[in-house]
Amino acid sequence: MKNINEYEEIINGSREFDKAIDNWTMYKAYEQNKVANNERLNISDVFGEEDVRQIAETVRRLGIAEFSISFETLSLIRIIAAFEEMGIKFQGVIKVNSRYRAFNSDKFEVIPAFLMKVM
Repeated sequence: MKNINEYEEIINGSREFDKAIDNWTMYKAYEQNKVANNERLNISDVFGEEDVRQIAETVRRLGIAEFSISFETLSLIRIIAAFEEMGIKFQGVIKVNSRYRAFNSDKFEVIPAFLMKVM
């Protein structure tokens, strides 16, 4: 996963948290993926349809070409459809590292996620 400078500055303490974050969901995903060591940004925290526009704007602003979504909710089909309307296309199902370690293991649990591509 590529480094996102503004998020790295928050993590290392050289930037104030509240002035830098335009999207809490994206920042938390970045922070969690630094630990889980995924190839691309994976959003595992629940968000709603009303958050899609801001997430779409943030991934474009940050130059993120692909990301994945691994949280489980009944409204996920509506969220995927909202991303499609914003020009972010569903590409299929992939496997990602969870932010949690597998039981009795030092390895992360591997879980399914939806791959999204920014067009």
